Amino acid sequence: MYLKETFEECFGESLNVFLAKFEKNDRTLQKQLMTRIQPCSDETIKSLYLTDEYASMMLRYTIDSPLSHYIDEINFRMTLNVSRSSSVLEYGVGLGLDTLDLYDLGYKNLSIADLPNKLFEMIKFYNKKMGMSIKTIEIPLKGMPKLEEYDYIICKEVLEHCWDPVETLTFLVSHLKKGGFLYLATFFNDLNGECPIHLKHLNKYQDTNLWFNEVRKLGLQDYLKDKNGILKVWRKI
Repeated sequence: MYLKETFEECFGESLNVFLAKFEKNDRTLQKQLMTRIQPCSDETIKSLYLTDEYASMMLRYTIDSPLSHYIDEINFRMTLNVSRSSSVLEYGVGLGLDTLDLYDLGYKNLSIADLPNKLFEMIKFYNKKMGMSIKTIEIPLKGMPKLEEYDYIICKEVLEHCWDPVETLTFLVSHLKKGGFLYLATFFNDLNGECPIHLKHLNKYQDTNLWFNEVRKLGLQDYLKDKNGILKVWRKI
C-alpha cells in the first residue's frame, strides 16, 4: 500500500507506531492544535499544518476513506477533456492522491505545492522513488511560493484553512492562464465545532452567493457543476 510502505521507507518507522502516539479523536486533536497556535495569524495557522499531529490525522483519515472518493473526483474533473499535455498544479495536496491518479491517467506536466510537512516529504520521496518527475513546490510560512502559469489549477478543500482565502485565491488566479480552468472545492463551515481547524472568521462564506461573488470578481466564469449541482469548476476569462 502506498501510504504504509512509503511512510516506513521514508521515515524508518512503522506507520502504526507513529499513529499510536497521537489522539485518535479528530475533534479533540484539532482543538488541541488550535489552542496551541493562539492568537491566530497566517503564519501560526500554517505552522499547525507542519505538526506531526496534523500528519497523523490526515494519514488516519485517508486510510479510513475509500479510494473511490478520490477516483470519483478525478473522473469528474476529466469531463473537461483537458489535454494530457496541459500544465496542472495542485495547490495544497495533502497526501497527493489526486495528482498521483492524474499521473496514472497520463498527465505528465504536473506540479504540486504544499507546506513542508511530513505528508509532503512522503510525496517527494515517492515521486523520486518511482521516477515520476512531478514538480514539487514548498509553500513558505511567510508569503507565497514562486509559481509558473498553468492551464489547470486544483484547489481542493484548502481555502477554508487559509487566514485570508481571497488573498490566496487571487494569487492562484494570477498564475492561471487565460482560458484555463480552476477546480475549486471549499467547505467554509466548522460544523458546530466539529471541525475546529476550519477558521470561524470565515463562516460568513457559508453564504455561497457571497463566496461566489468573490470568485467572480477575479475574472472567473462559472463553468461546471458536480452531480449534486455544486459549482466546482471555473474558467478564467
